[in-house]
Amino acid sequence: MKVIFLDIDGVLASFDYIRVTHLLKEKNPDKYGYGFDPRCIKNLEFILREHPDAKIVIASSWKSMGYVNILDMWVVRNFPGEVIGMTPDLLRTAKSSSRGAEIEEWLNNSEEDIEGYVILDDDSNVLMSQLNHFVKTDPMFGLSVEDVWKVDRILREEKV
Repeated sequence: MKVIFLDIDGVLASFDYIRVTHLLKEKNPDKYGYGFDPRCIKNLEFILREHPDAKIVIASSWKSMGYVNILDMWVVRNFPGEVIGMTPDLLRTAKSSSRGAEIEEWLNNSEEDIEGYVILDDDSNVLMSQLNHFVKTDPMFGLSVEDVWKVDRILREEKV
């Protein structure tokens, strides 16, 4: 199995799209009330089509809404892919609480056979050992076509 560690703000929700929907005074379509950029969702869909064995782990502040709500949002919004978990919140522990540390903790505790992974985030808060698995998105435009090619290259690499 391959894993996509997915941030949401700046990856699926681009600031450009949020600005436009705000200027147009568009209403949020449901209780999750956020402007997910359809281009970014399509780019994620393409990645998952090319890598059907890839699963999603939420590595975002959105995990504070809880796993059940994340799963519900995925269904309500008809987002692509299967969300299989969330990274742990290390903020309230004695461990380092960086995004990278949370991803490392998830990988170390996973019972799955992880063949590869990629981290999609607009923030560079990853560990040095994760840099070859990291794709930094531009928060203004979110997950771009150029990012998709980087993700594809990373997910085609050998087992971690």
